[in-house]
Amino acid sequence: PRSCFEKVAVLNAVLDKQSNETSDIISLWSHNPRVQYDSILLLPPDSIVMELDTNIIADMLPHGKLVAIAGWNHHHKLVSNSDIVVFNLNHRHAEAVARLWLEMVSPSQVTCGANNDLGMLVTAVATVMEESEDLDDLIEPLSESSDGFIGNRIIKGIPSSVPGPR
Repeated sequence: PRSCFEKVAVLNAVLDKQSNETSDIISLWSHNPRVQYDSILLLPPDSIVMELDTNIIADMLPHGKLVAIAGWNHHHKLVSNSDIVVFNLNHRHAEAVARLWLEMVSPSQVTCGANNDLGMLVTAVATVMEESEDLDDLIEPLSESSDGFIGNRIIKGIPSSVPGPR
């Protein structure tokens, strides 16, 4: 996949390796070939983890939620482009959502930017969820301050520069 969708490929690779206990890459990550991860934090390369003395994932992803997304609000809208996602690998919808998200971003005509990747993640969640579920049951909004801090100043997102004259 194109670089703007690498997080989708990484997520699926981790899920693949967890389900394949004999994988060579798992043995590279740990001496225990049966290592299992509970969650994955997907950050853009220009993000900075500000608070290293905290359990980032526990603070950002409440129990029972599938994903936490910076810039997601309770009105079912993406309101920023910070691109920070916490994904619960143990959630019952995790694998189906990850696979569908990968399928959605794979066609070459899908463009990068404008939150396309996160919009497709939300669409994948909505497609997979059960009739009795709501997006609020599965997606946790991560607070984002006007100066780019995510989740109680745990992560600093560096906003993309705006093209044009200065």
